[in-house]
Amino acid sequence: MEQWQIDIAVKGIIGEYVAQRYLLSNNFEIRAFGGMEFDGTGFDSSDYHQFSFKGDIRENLNIPSINEYKYWDVMDNASSGYSDGNEYWKEEKNGTVLLPVVYKYFNKEEKNRKNDIFYFKENNPDKWFDFINKEPPNIEKSKDNFFRLNLLISYYIDDLWEYRDEKNKFRDKIKRSWFGGHPGKYDLIGYKNSYYAIEVKLNSSSLSNSQKIRLGLLEYYGFNIMVLNVMMSKKTMDDAINNGIYNYDEIRIIDKIDLSKVKFFDINEFKYVIEKKYKKSIKGL
Repeated sequence: MEQWQIDIAVKGIIGEYVAQRYLLSNNFEIRAFGGMEFDGTGFDSSDYHQFSFKGDIRENLNIPSINEYKYWDVMDNASSGYSDGNEYWKEEKNGTVLLPVVYKYFNKEEKNRKNDIFYFKENNPDKWFDFINKEPPNIEKSKDNFFRLNLLISYYIDDLWEYRDEKNKFRDKIKRSWFGGHPGKYDLIGYKNSYYAIEVKLNSSSLSNSQKIRLGLLEYYGFNIMVLNVMMSKKTMDDAINNGIYNYDEIRIIDKIDLSKVKFFDINEFKYVIEKKYKKSIKGL
């Protein structure tokens, strides 16, 4: 990484740390969402040694991570699940995951962690059709549906990315740059009486189109979303970088996303992808 990239990354990590402290002080339980490394920075270890922080930010930023790609799509999609933690993969020489190992892992996970508020296993793909056929106010705002919808949104984002160069009945071709990064995950899943999808933005930083889709669909179906805009002046940031004093000048909370501004988004394509994924998933059941 170039020095300017490191400088930007350090400031972003500090902004996220400040936001995490804010959430914890307001009685949220939080987990990092998707793609975060064990050190909690979102960068791999080869980059992390270049960052310098004062105080205990390294230890306290390392919150447990949930990765939406730790569901299972193996053996013709015979099993689907959702978890955080380390999955146990066993592979044959050709790289095929052995299905009994998958079931063994999830059976153990379900037994040991069924009371974990951040644990989810998809047992009923038929429920996916609620997001096709029901009006948002009529969809139960349950734990399972929060995680289920996150899973379906990931399917949709991946489908958009994979077929971005193909025009279809819902949209024209999508330029890679329009995504603003793929897969555009948000930062945190929070829990305080109910579940929240939380993205942290520092100062003038803005949501990518992928993030607008993720958060906007959750909001559309009636789930809690929160963009924490952490405002830090140069003095406040300098205090954090040089003295390990992690304060903020203001935190602005945004809970509305305008999906109409994402020109390649179409709710009907989202529903189409759900149905397509369902047909593929039940093939191996």
